[in-house]
Amino acid sequence: MTSSRLKSVVVILQGLTSHNRFLQPWRYLTEVAIQLNRIGHDVRIVTDGSADCTEWSMESVPVHVLPSVRNSIVWPNRLLARSVDRWKPDVLVWGVGVTSFLHQRFFPMLGRKQVGIFSSPIYTTQDLAKLGYVRLLRNFDLSGIHILGAITPRSLLQYQAVNSGLDIVVTQTLTTGRKLVQEYGIRQVGTIPPAIDPIWYDSTELLQQEENLCDKNQFIIGYIGPPDVLRGLPRLLSAFANLRSQRRDLKLLILNRKSGQPNDKKTEYIHNQIERLELKKSVELVDGILSPMQLVELCRRADLIALPFEIIPSEAPLSILELRALGKPLVTSQLGCIPELSPGLFAYFAEPGDQHSLENKLWAAIQEVERSSRKEIAQSIPNARRSWEEFGLEWSRLIEA
Repeated sequence: MTSSRLKSVVVILQGLTSHNRFLQPWRYLTEVAIQLNRIGHDVRIVTDGSADCTEWSMESVPVHVLPSVRNSIVWPNRLLARSVDRWKPDVLVWGVGVTSFLHQRFFPMLGRKQVGIFSSPIYTTQDLAKLGYVRLLRNFDLSGIHILGAITPRSLLQYQAVNSGLDIVVTQTLTTGRKLVQEYGIRQVGTIPPAIDPIWYDSTELLQQEENLCDKNQFIIGYIGPPDVLRGLPRLLSAFANLRSQRRDLKLLILNRKSGQPNDKKTEYIHNQIERLELKKSVELVDGILSPMQLVELCRRADLIALPFEIIPSEAPLSILELRALGKPLVTSQLGCIPELSPGLFAYFAEPGDQHSLENKLWAAIQEVERSSRKEIAQSIPNARRSWEEFGLEWSRLIEA
């Protein structure tokens, strides 16, 4: 690469903090900045997420914190405009979702290309109606933005999206990219999938160790993620209780990644449900913050993983990619981009929010998994190995062009 092709880039994203940077959608957006910076582009991040500091850095990428990075159609953000004008970037990269087209005004500045990273699943009112609006409203923290996007007139969203001023919109999956083209009329759409950390990559040696150490007297179903209702954990517990009435050797391992707080009502609800269903002896719930290595080691114990999403909060859940790279059979949902992220054998798709469907898929998966060794299963799952460095090269080619 010659220096003349290197660009100055400003990445604008809402709500970034030092605590959520490893969660989607912030992980994807920050990796764009980090990887472009490693290649040699001049990159900075602008956010409104860290109220406790005015400026910090992320792996040598400067992070500038403003009171707000919203540039409303009604109330222009003059401080953001002045900051961008002072830095004079070649390329502006924005984090966007469906509702961004309703309120966000992008800067139509001559000579500055603008890229939108689309990080929101696209739902219709029919999709959400299947889950029940009462259920959705009770869990508004996850569903609210999706309800707003679904009920907004499609013609208005189409008009705003086409006239947004973005030169290209980049999605994380082909599924969402096709929807933007077909349903919103956006023509300049590209797809650059996310990557995963190398700790999730499998090896023959680790597979052999896993085969030797697994408990032959138990069949372990794993769950990883927060205990939110719309991520499917309560339905999974109910389905597990019914299955265990037929198979007493089943065990559920819950890796609660949003716990450790004494006033965490969602975790308290899960504890109460475990007690109500009389599952205390067959469910292991691991609370608190786990290191990446601890997380991988606990996931290796499971014979299969269940991630029965009822809503995907953000595009391309990395947990699916990580667990497939680990060679794990997966029971998940026929929802949005999930089938695209989990191709090949040993992937089972239940109808979102349907407990009967979830039970059937779990039962089918258990029977099929028991007929194969862990090594055979892992070798039947397509290789999901993709590094963040490869991801960065794809982004660099886009930025240079």
